[in-house]
Amino acid sequence: MKQGVYTTIYPFMHRDLGLSGLGKEIFAVIFGFWFKTRSAVRVPYPIIQEITGASVPTISAHLQCMESEGLLQVEREPGKPNMYMVVLPGQVLADFEAACGSDSTPVTEV
Repeated sequence: MKQGVYTTIYPFMHRDLGLSGLGKEIFAVIFGFWFKTRSAVRVPYPIIQEITGASVPTISAHLQCMESEGLLQVEREPGKPNMYMVVLPGQVLADFEAACGSDSTPVTEV
């Protein structure tokens, strides 16, 4: 594992989105990369595995579920990692930014 790679799980992920367990961890990884740019990001499965320890089938199942629930928009391109866009309902992002600041960095590489 690369030193200094981590993600943060925030209370809104469970409280407002209803995520739990590995699903919450997987969303946190995607959210962290997305939050830096606020645009669609490529996050390869090996990165998600490295941070969460989840298997490929588990990651795939959780991401499909998040997509069907409207939390993620996924753009697929053959031969490349998927592009993910986080979609937060209502005031969730505004409340998060008010609590943590809009310049927070949920995923950091040192």
